[in-house]
Amino acid sequence: MHEHHGTTIARTPSRLPTPPPLALDLSHAGRPVGWVRGDTIGFRGFASNVEAAHAAWVAYRAVALRLAKTDGRRPIPVDIGRLTLSAGDDGDDGDDRTVVMASGQPIATLLPPDPGSRSGDSFGFELRVPAPTYETRMRAMAYLAHRALRKSGVRWALWARDGQPRERRGDAVPAEAITSPRPPRAEARSARRAVDRGFALLCLALVVSVALIVPRNAVLPLGAMVLAALVLVGAIELPRRWWVRRVRAAEARAGLVTVDHATATRRAPAAEPQTRGGALRRPVAVAVTVTASVAALLLALVMPDHLAGPVGVLGLTGLLASRLLAPRPGIHEREEIEARREPDEGLTRA
Repeated sequence: MHEHHGTTIARTPSRLPTPPPLALDLSHAGRPVGWVRGDTIGFRGFASNVEAAHAAWVAYRAVALRLAKTDGRRPIPVDIGRLTLSAGDDGDDGDDRTVVMASGQPIATLLPPDPGSRSGDSFGFELRVPAPTYETRMRAMAYLAHRALRKSGVRWALWARDGQPRERRGDAVPAEAITSPRPPRAEARSARRAVDRGFALLCLALVVSVALIVPRNAVLPLGAMVLAALVLVGAIELPRRWWVRRVRAAEARAGLVTVDHATATRRAPAAEPQTRGGALRRPVAVAVTVTASVAALLLALVMPDHLAGPVGVLGLTGLLASRLLAPRPGIHEREEIEARREPDEGLTRA
């Protein structure tokens, strides 16, 4: 107390008002998924205590790993014992609550379905975040935990198509009924071999016909050019086919499912590897090249001897070029087909 010119002045410590506890509701895609209250983060929408316990471990691990990086805390072990549920006094009001235990350590609080609970008519859990618990930190931890739950594939009945499994359609056809007796890759190889054999026979017939028409002194140069063209085709095709076989072997070792482009288009018509314009350019180029080559070979039959040889060679070269431009299903265009399962399938409970 001090007196100054008849005025009494009292000194009081300067204190800022305590902010109210943080209270946030978390929603995703229009559905309430959780909440933030003070230093706790909670999530709801689980069908059983098993689902909630597994989800609690996933969220706890994500938050603990982030705290280990930012705050220098001790990282949690990768391998844990069985998750257990234990009754304990974990509430601020002294009520008995079920605690989720991992390797004997409490990680979260299990919330059973209760109209007066934040989890509502489903199971839920709450995580406690160590101080400091300012708003930005809690928002980041809530986002991190939610992202870990969605990315991990853990069961979450809230997103399992309104909590009900899909019924089997009456017009559904089993996969065995539409599957070819031969693998699609074997069918594609047989088709390519048939095309290659037909093209080889056509080239052989054209070469023999031109050799019978052109002068005798032009047969050797014509044969040499055809042989050089065949060697060029082999030099281009062999490395490409070797690379395709190597890629297929690597895919088989990695367990990837790959099919030929024609089969992939039949099973997944929405996945188009090329645009419409890009898909039409190559067939048009092949058609023009084949037409010009056949026209040159026909003209070589009626032209004088000194012009028949070069025109015939030009026609054969055009046919070889069209063979290189022709699209090959399964070599130029390949697609990877991944089996997609429903979010509520393929998971087991502990």
